[in-house]
Amino acid sequence: MKVALITSRTARELVESYARASATTAGLEVAVVDLPVHAISMLPAEAIARIIGRRGELLEKLRGYDMVLVPGSISGDTRVIAEVIGKPVYKASKALTLLPQVLKHVASGGSLDTVEYAERILPLTPPPIGYVEAFKINGVSIPLRGPPLVIS
Repeated sequence: MKVALITSRTARELVESYARASATTAGLEVAVVDLPVHAISMLPAEAIARIIGRRGELLEKLRGYDMVLVPGSISGDTRVIAEVIGKPVYKASKALTLLPQVLKHVASGGSLDTVEYAERILPLTPPPIGYVEAFKINGVSIPLRGPPLVIS
């Protein structure tokens, strides 16, 4: 099954890293498609549908996939996006760290929703947070590398 993940240009690299790691284990062909926006989670489904509809090359690319997933944090019903693309569009998880579990669920034939994000309908568990400790301050571990930040 071919699955497209819609994201923002800002988050593309991070989404690709999660998709690359989980797609091979799930047995899916996954592609990350970025929209020309900085924060996709701030957009309603209707705005995403308009952006895709105005960009013919993006629309044609998305039509080549069996299913399209958008971040679970967008507002609205993804059916408006599905009407533009002509393919089913569902909400994935709000948390990117849960994407591997969502893709595994999809690969096993599970369904997602067009209104509710994946955490609401699936028993997803956050992965353990692993980090390399750089040093301690008053007994509190300080990681060598902090979490990724997006400043807009």
